[in-house]
Amino acid sequence: ARHELPWLPQGSKPPPEYVQQFSYGSFLYHLPERALAAMGCAVGLMLSELIRKGLNQAGQQDQQQQEHENIHRILDFTRYCIRYTNVYPLVRMIDIKTNLAYHFITVKGHVTKARPKRLRVVTADFQCAKCGEASPHRFRDGRYVPPDRCPTPKCRSRNFTLCRSTARYIDVQQIRLQETQDESTVDAGRTPRQINVEVTHELVDTVNTGDVV
Repeated sequence: ARHELPWLPQGSKPPPEYVQQFSYGSFLYHLPERALAAMGCAVGLMLSELIRKGLNQAGQQDQQQQEHENIHRILDFTRYCIRYTNVYPLVRMIDIKTNLAYHFITVKGHVTKARPKRLRVVTADFQCAKCGEASPHRFRDGRYVPPDRCPTPKCRSRNFTLCRSTARYIDVQQIRLQETQDESTVDAGRTPRQINVEVTHELVDTVNTGDVV
């Protein structure tokens, strides 16, 4: 999936416009959050179109209208989590540096520890204390940081109230990976390297201590 650009300095990141237009593989490697979200939207649109065509072929106009409303209601509250398997090349733990932060990479290792799952708030609405306007807000990296100013034009207030009923949570679990025997034997006599990995959604509680993932 990775594509090297010879005209870029070593370790530099290509412009977002080039990444999105060049190829999906490059888009996925350099901007994984946006690439996975885009693929999820594409899957949702494809499914809705296939369902719509199936209903049109079934006949019965009244039943079609009701089914259309039910499907759109389901799709509006559905999130598609895209997962890729067998992505190569593998990145050795010794080669994981800060320049790979926020990139799409593949790592292999033994699970040495699996912590209990916990909840994390990802989005919630905040109501402005001045104009009363409620707006959605996303929490980055699980950090509870409220908005710094109101998005309403001519307001720009900095005081907000959390609308707790609108908060959306996901399951989160932290596991610890240790490099495989093939990697650790390259430098004999040293302690095997380890890395903490965070899994979310349906990947929670899917591995146990001793598994190779």
